[in-house]
Amino acid sequence: MRRGALLSVSSAQLVRQATGADIDPETLGGWRLHAQTTGLADRIVDTDEAAIDEVKTFLSYLPSHCDEPAPRRPVPAGSGADMARILDWLPESRTQVYDIRRLIHAIVDRDSVFELKADYGRTAVTALARLDGRAVGIVATNPRHKGGALDAAACRKLTAFVVLCDAFNLPLVNLVDVPGFGIGLDAEQQAMPARIMNHMMALQLATVPKLTVFVRKVYGQAYLNLGGGRNSDEVLAWPTAEVGFMAPAAGVTVVHGLHEGDAGFEERVAELERETSPWTMAAQFSVQHVIRPQDTRDVLARLLDAHCGEGFVGQHRLRDWPSAL
Repeated sequence: MRRGALLSVSSAQLVRQATGADIDPETLGGWRLHAQTTGLADRIVDTDEAAIDEVKTFLSYLPSHCDEPAPRRPVPAGSGADMARILDWLPESRTQVYDIRRLIHAIVDRDSVFELKADYGRTAVTALARLDGRAVGIVATNPRHKGGALDAAACRKLTAFVVLCDAFNLPLVNLVDVPGFGIGLDAEQQAMPARIMNHMMALQLATVPKLTVFVRKVYGQAYLNLGGGRNSDEVLAWPTAEVGFMAPAAGVTVVHGLHEGDAGFEERVAELERETSPWTMAAQFSVQHVIRPQDTRDVLARLLDAHCGEGFVGQHRLRDWPSAL
């Protein structure tokens, strides 16, 4: 959408005539509304020429039609050069925020990230990118906003993106650091359970290859919605990952009724931390790979080769899914 363009059911003049409300046209249907509140605009530009360039870039990630495999391009020089220091951008504390976009840019091919709906549902990142020349869909949770807890807007954004990738045979790569879903009255008023279920249903129906990397914390139902269990073809975990029903300290309080300072609290926390470690998950076959973070790009590239081959085309079970948010 171009800045200055308007998209609304009716004009501000008609709204004033019908309801008596005096609303500025930009407020009623301007780019900020659709970039930040409705999510109807995927990218914002300043000119019509820039909009055409954006469309060309978008189409470069897609096949000519849904029955062709996604295109593959040469790998730009310097791709993966930052992988050796990827842990520099991951805080040691599970509660410290950071922008997961830095990890995304390090893992995928240089200058290949084309983010969609960047200012809508900001606890999630959805982007087209290339990995070893192969077009992929990147799904990530972003601790920079609300600690990464997914809200209703993020769920709608993720669902629409899964449908897009499944339609055009783009493998999905999930990068996960999520404390769960947003809770409280506001979440319930936005039909949060329905948003969660719709997203998980779309993910389960999608037939494109799905690869998931657990980066740091993964709690509760979000484990399934972000590719855990049988919702991915391959689940990878960094040694920094922690997967459980909630943070260990809070879990001890809920399960055992103990609080910090109580006798036995620290021992219970340590026990729960062991049970939620990636090594325990690997022993139970809940993850297929525990990998060095620096190897993430290379491992994902090999797995994409294994699951996509040279000509993957999906079954398109989501072809009748409503495409609008």
